[in-house]
Amino acid sequence: MAAPKRPLEGDSAGRPAKKAKPAHANAPASEKAASKPKVQGGVPSLKPAFLQKKTKAADSESKGDAGAQKRKSLLVADDIDFPRGGGTELTAHEVREARQEAKSEMRAETEKEKASASRKRRLSAKGAIESRAEASGTRVEHLNYKRLQVGTKLLGRIAAIYPLHLVLSLPDQLAGHVPITHITSQLTAQLEKEEATPSASGSEDEEEDPMAAPELNTIFRVGQYVTASVTVVRSAGTRTTLDLGKPRSDMEAMARRVELTLVPEVVNEGVVVKDVVPGFMISGAIKGVEDHGYSIDVGIHSLSGFLPFTNTPNPEERLSIGHLLSCSVAKLGENRRVCTLSTLPEKSHKVISEVSNVVSVLPGTLVRGLVTASAPSGLNVQILGFFDGTIELTHLPKEPAAYTVGSKLKARVLWHLPGSSPPKFALSAMPHVVRLEAPMIDGTQLQEMYTYGMIVHGVRVVRVEAEWSLLVELEDGTRGFVHIGQIADEHIPALSPTSGAWKVGTTHEARVLGFYGLDGLLQLSLKPSVLARKFLQTGDFQAGEIVKGTIQRLTDVGMFVDVGGNISGRVAPDHYADIILKHPEKRYRSGASVKCRILAVDPEHGKLSLTCKKSLLNSDLPIIAKIEDAKPDMIADAVVFKLLSSGALIMFYGRVKGFIPLREASETYVKSIEDVLRIGQTVKVKVLSVNAEAGNVLASIRQTLTGYHPATPPVDDITVGSTVQGEIIATIEDARPDIGANAMPSNSTAKDAAPPPTLQLPGGFQWSNAAAEAEDEEMGSVVSEAESRAPESQPKKRKKKGTQIEEDLTLSMQERAPESVGDFERLLLGSPNSSFLWIQFMSFYLQLSEIDKAREIARRALNVINFREEQEKLNVWIALLNLENTAGTDETLEKIFLEAARANDSKTMHLRLATIFDESRKLEKAEEMHKRAVKKFSQSSKVWTLFGQHYMSHGKLEEARDLLPRSLKSLEKRKHIKTILKFALMEYELGDPERGKTLFEAIVDSHAKRLDLWFVYADMEAKQGDLQAARKLFDRMLTIKLNTFRAKSVFKKWLELEKRLGDEEGQELVKARAVEWMQNNS
Repeated sequence: MAAPKRPLEGDSAGRPAKKAKPAHANAPASEKAASKPKVQGGVPSLKPAFLQKKTKAADSESKGDAGAQKRKSLLVADDIDFPRGGGTELTAHEVREARQEAKSEMRAETEKEKASASRKRRLSAKGAIESRAEASGTRVEHLNYKRLQVGTKLLGRIAAIYPLHLVLSLPDQLAGHVPITHITSQLTAQLEKEEATPSASGSEDEEEDPMAAPELNTIFRVGQYVTASVTVVRSAGTRTTLDLGKPRSDMEAMARRVELTLVPEVVNEGVVVKDVVPGFMISGAIKGVEDHGYSIDVGIHSLSGFLPFTNTPNPEERLSIGHLLSCSVAKLGENRRVCTLSTLPEKSHKVISEVSNVVSVLPGTLVRGLVTASAPSGLNVQILGFFDGTIELTHLPKEPAAYTVGSKLKARVLWHLPGSSPPKFALSAMPHVVRLEAPMIDGTQLQEMYTYGMIVHGVRVVRVEAEWSLLVELEDGTRGFVHIGQIADEHIPALSPTSGAWKVGTTHEARVLGFYGLDGLLQLSLKPSVLARKFLQTGDFQAGEIVKGTIQRLTDVGMFVDVGGNISGRVAPDHYADIILKHPEKRYRSGASVKCRILAVDPEHGKLSLTCKKSLLNSDLPIIAKIEDAKPDMIADAVVFKLLSSGALIMFYGRVKGFIPLREASETYVKSIEDVLRIGQTVKVKVLSVNAEAGNVLASIRQTLTGYHPATPPVDDITVGSTVQGEIIATIEDARPDIGANAMPSNSTAKDAAPPPTLQLPGGFQWSNAAAEAEDEEMGSVVSEAESRAPESQPKKRKKKGTQIEEDLTLSMQERAPESVGDFERLLLGSPNSSFLWIQFMSFYLQLSEIDKAREIARRALNVINFREEQEKLNVWIALLNLENTAGTDETLEKIFLEAARANDSKTMHLRLATIFDESRKLEKAEEMHKRAVKKFSQSSKVWTLFGQHYMSHGKLEEARDLLPRSLKSLEKRKHIKTILKFALMEYELGDPERGKTLFEAIVDSHAKRLDLWFVYADMEAKQGDLQAARKLFDRMLTIKLNTFRAKSVFKKWLELEKRLGDEEGQELVKARAVEWMQNNS
C-alpha cells in the first residue's frame, strides 16, 4: 500500500494551512526572493546568520546551469527534515558558535539597559526638587543656543566695539554680535548714501559735519545695556556673511553664532501705545535735530518721540542722526501721538506696574515680582499681575531659600521666548542689572579687579550642573562659572554634586579666562594645563624671550610653530638658521619640537615673529626690544633686512630699526655693502646714536671688532691753549690749484664760446653756475677795457718790481664760486652733506661734456651724504634724473628712476619725474608717467590732482574732468572733499570758472558748517573780480547756525576782503552787520 503523500503546507494532522497573504506578496519578484528564508527540505533554515552567508555562496555555486540540474522537490520525505524532539544538520562546532553569539548579544543588551537605568537614576536624583517645582509652577531653565529662535528679544551688555560690529554679552553666558547695518535704519541709510554718493561724505572733521554717519564708538560705550532681537542663529563653526576678520577672543568667536539687531522697528515691534506710560523703557533712533531737542523714531506706528536737550546727560553736546538711545518715557501727549523722552539715568529706575499686552513687556523693563515658588535652581515669580517669570540662580543676589513665598523683589526682564504659551519671562534681580551698572566689588569694577590670566585661590564649588558646568564662589563673594570642558584635561562625561573631586563644598585653584558682563560672572578654568601655562594670549609674550613649541606646518612663507594655548608664531625663511637652508623640510618636520626666540609681538593682530638662529638663541647680549632700550655704546644683536648702496638696514627685537653706514660695515675699505653683508645675516653692532623721535638707531659693526681703536682720541678735556703731542704719519705736498691761471678766462672765451647746457630742477637747482658766469663776463669786460686803455695810461718810467705788493688771493677763495676740481673737493670736505655743492660739481663736469664723470659724482654724493639727510639725497637723485633726461637714453633713465624709487618714497619719485618731463616739454612721457603713478598710487589724492593739473595746463580740459569721478571711486572717503576742492580750484585757474562754482556749490551744500570751504569759495570769487558774489557768500554763511567764535571769524574774513578789494562803504556795512548779529544772538 502506497504511503500517503505529505501535504505541501499545514500541520502534522494534514489540516490545510490558513491562506494568509504574506507581507511581501505585492513586492517585486526580486524582493520576494530576497525576503524568503532559506529552506532545507521544506522548512526554514535553522542556521544562524553568519552561517547562512556561507550557505548562500555555496547555494549559488550549486545552482550552476539551470538545464543541467533539476530543481529540488519540496515533496522529498527525509526524516532529518522532521526530527523527533528537534534536530539540525549543524555540526557541534557550529552549534557552539551560535550559542556563543547569542550570549554575547544578550550581555550587550543587558549592559545597555544598566547604563540607561543608571542615567535615569542620576537625572531623577538631580531634578527631583526641580520636578516638584515644575509641578507647582514654571520650571527654571537656562537659555542656550538651541533654545534661541529668530525673533527672541534679549537684554544685552556691550562687551566690545569694533568699526563694523558690536559684541554683546547675553544672559546665561551667551554672546552675540550686531553688524553696523543692524543698529538703526537712519544709520544704514546714511551708510548707503555715502556708498552711493561719494561727494556727500569724506569730511576730514566728522564733528563739523552733522550729515556724516557717526562711528560706532561715538554711539556706544563698553558696558552699555541695550535691547536686541535675534535675527540669525548659526551652528558652531559657521562663518558669518560679513567679513569681520579673525576673532580676537573666545567670546568674539562664540558671538559669531548669534546675529542680533538693535533697530527700534524690530525691537519695539508689537508694543501697544496704551502701554507706553511714564517710566516705560524704550529704544529709539535720532531721525532729526530740532531747535530744542531731537526727533526720535521709536519704531511704533502712530507714535513718535521727542527728546529735549535738557533731558540728556550733556545738554551742550549734539548727537548725530542715526544715534541709538535707550530712553524712558517722561510724558505722553494728550493725543497719544507724541511722547517726551529722557535719557537721564535716574529716569530709568521707575517700576512698571501693569501692561495690557504681553508683547509690551520688553527686555530691560523694571518690574516688581511676587515670589510664588522656590527651588535650588531659582525662583518662580509673578510679574505685572498675571505673567509668570523665573529668576535663575546666577541672577539672584542671595540663595533661593532666602526668599519666602509671597515676598516681593525688584527685577529686570532679561528675555522672552516668542510664541511660548503661557508666556515665559526670565528676569534678573542682580543689583548691577537692576541699576544698569557694571558689576562692582568694593568700588572697583569686577573686570578690572580680576584681569585676564590671573590665578585665584580658594575657589569654592556652590552648585553642580551634572552635564554642563560648575558654579563657584571666590573668597570675596565673587561668583564664577566653570564649563565642564574647563574642569580637567581629560574628558568628563558628567559631574556629581555629592561625590567626586568637584562636589559641592570643595575648593580649587582657578585661572581667569574671561568675564560675562551681563551675568556678572567670571569665566574660570580648573584645568591643570591652563594653570601651568605661562602664556594665555599673544600680549603675554615679550620680545627676546625664548620659548619652546611644536612645528605645525612648513610653507613657502615660513614655518608655523605652536607655542601653547592655541597661540602660534611664524618663523620667516631667512630665520630658519644662520645659513640659508636649501631643504628646510629635512631639518624641520611637522610635530617636532623646536626652540625659538621671539623677535616681535603684535598683540592687536595676535601675531608672533620667531627666529631659530643659533646665534640669537645662544646670545647673552642685551635685548633692544623698544627704542628706549637702545643706549649709546651698547653692543647688541641685530639682523640685516635690507641692503642699500650707502649701507645696511638692520632690525633689532621688537621691530626697532637701525642703519649701518658703509664705512662702519667693516674695518677695511669696501666698495659695496654686498661684499660684507647679506640679507638675513645676524650681526653684532655697537649703538652710535639714537634718534628717539624717528625711532631709529645708528650702529656700527667695525667698532665691535677686536683691536679697534678710534682714529680720533676724545677731545672733551682739550681746551684752547692746551699742549698736545702727536706723531707725523704722512706728508702731503702743496696741491693748491693755480688760481691765477683759471680765475679769469680770456675775452674770446667769455664771448665766443657757446653757453653750456643747463638743466632745470624742480628743487630750484641749475646745472650751470649762473653767478660764476655773470662774474666771468663782468671780469672779461673789465680786462678788455683795461687792455684798450693801456697805451694811453702806460707810464713812461717803469717802477721797480721790489716795490710791488702781491695780493693774497686765499681770502677771496671763500667769496667766489669754485672753478676747478680742487675747489670743489676743498668745499666738500667742509660740507659733505650739501646737495647744492654736489650738484654744482656735477654741473662743472657737464660743462666740460664729461657726462660719465658727472654720473660718478652723483653716485659718490649718494654714498657720502649722511642717511639722515633724506632731502639732500633726494636733491641728488632728482639731479641725476635731470642728467639722464637730458644727456642719457630712455633705458638709462628708466634704470635710474627704478633705483631712485627703491631708495626714496616711490610716489614722490613718480611725481618728480613727471614734473621733469613736463618742464622739458616731453608731454607724452609726462602723461605716461602720470598714468603709472595713478595706477600704482590710486589711494593718493595728490597723484590724481597733479594728473588733472597736467591735463588742464595743456588744454586737455575734458580729460582732466574725467579724472574726478575716477579718483572718487579709488580714494578713501575722507579724501573726497580735498580732491573735489583741488579740481574746483583748477577750474577757476585753468578751466571754466562756472564749473568750479558748481563744484563749490555742491561742497558747501553738503558740508554747510565747514567755514574753511566757504572762505576758499569766497576768495576764488573775489579773484575773479566778482566782489558782489563774494558778499553774497558771506551773507549765506551768516544764515548758518554759528556760535560767537565762528561768527567772529566770518566777519573778520569779510572785513579783510572789503579792505583789500572793496571800499569804505562796504567796510561800514560789515561792521553794522556784525553789531546786528551780536544783538540778535546775545
